Amino acid sequence: MLLRPSLMDDEMDRGYLGRVKRLNGFREKRETTDALRAWDACLRGNVGRVATTELLSHCAAVSLETFSNSHMTLPWRRAITPFHPEIAHGSAEAASIHRISGFRLARDGAYLCPECIAGDHSSAGFSHWRREHQIPGRYLCGRHQMPLRRVENEWAFLEAPVAHLADSVPIAYALMEASCQNPVTKSFNAIGEALMARTAPLPLRSVMRALKRRARALDLQVDGSALRRPLLSDLILDACPTDWLEDVFPAARAKRRGVRHHQLDGVLYLSNAASSVEAYLLASAVLFESPDEAIGAFIAENASDAPPVRRRSKSAPAMKSLREAYVAAEGRYSAVAVRCETSLAIARARLERMGLPNLVRGRAQRDFRNAAVAFYRQGLPLAEAAAIGGVPCADLEALVREAGVALIDVLDLMRNEAALQAA
Repeated sequence: MLLRPSLMDDEMDRGYLGRVKRLNGFREKRETTDALRAWDACLRGNVGRVATTELLSHCAAVSLETFSNSHMTLPWRRAITPFHPEIAHGSAEAASIHRISGFRLARDGAYLCPECIAGDHSSAGFSHWRREHQIPGRYLCGRHQMPLRRVENEWAFLEAPVAHLADSVPIAYALMEASCQNPVTKSFNAIGEALMARTAPLPLRSVMRALKRRARALDLQVDGSALRRPLLSDLILDACPTDWLEDVFPAARAKRRGVRHHQLDGVLYLSNAASSVEAYLLASAVLFESPDEAIGAFIAENASDAPPVRRRSKSAPAMKSLREAYVAAEGRYSAVAVRCETSLAIARARLERMGLPNLVRGRAQRDFRNAAVAFYRQGLPLAEAAAIGGVPCADLEALVREAGVALIDVLDLMRNEAALQAA
């Protein structure tokens, strides 16, 4: 049995994993995630590649959308993106995003508030890590207006915050003062908070157009050609306190006045993202008069775009329908998506969780069905099964690692279907 604690308000995803670990007496992170995966497979039949963040949302009995928007730094890190901005942070189509980068931090280390710890122990008997403390540019606790403390270990979240009070260090006074008093740093925080509150990111192209329009009005250099005008990066350098700038955007340490800095100046002309979201927030904070003006410009540019092809989210089919379509499509993901009238991303995410791999894969679009039947139903060694199917042994091994026990029954159904058609 897995003991499943309730989520606390604003609790950080890694911190919740730590509470699951401690409550169940697990010793390590891997032991905890393995137990979550086994529990989820038993309860839901999910035996494919399920992201740890999704497992945690199941454990907490909340939707992935709620978990993403309220307990992860993903909405900050993905606030502006060139990659599928139409996909909401917690939608079924974001499964691959969660697997690849869902658990990442927005800044190094772990941050805590001593006042929050004391209040938590007084009211609940234990303390928890808060997401709001882990956002770049935040040096004061929003609840207590007290300076945060920093722990160097990025996996300190696996233990209770109180366990790290002794080895935490206070935020430098210069950083705290800059965050509270400088108008640019305050604007940086306000714009970031507004974007993080959205359930889906803003398209990079919309943000870039708004920034370029404003930069051109200020007669700044807006492209990567030979320098003829003042640089945005110099404007940022002049407007931001040095210690604060280098803390929220470490790449700024390499900035030299009068020399183009592609990670900062590139927000005006690099179409595939010049850098992290912090670069765009810095540009927004120095170019616009107020956070409201910046957000308004972004929204206006986004509204002027023609709706992308995938703007309207497609429905997620039921597991039974997916299984039937998988059999009929002989394991080809793209055909399953067409039969179920859903997107390939949704079909792939659901089928992988069901332990049903894509049986037609690779650049050569090799068919793995015969190899899978030889391995699972005839019991042949992996190398012999691969030879029968005419597929690389390493590729068949990868498929076997992805597959679950459900594939064996599905292969039988495919074989029976083929026999009926032949008759």
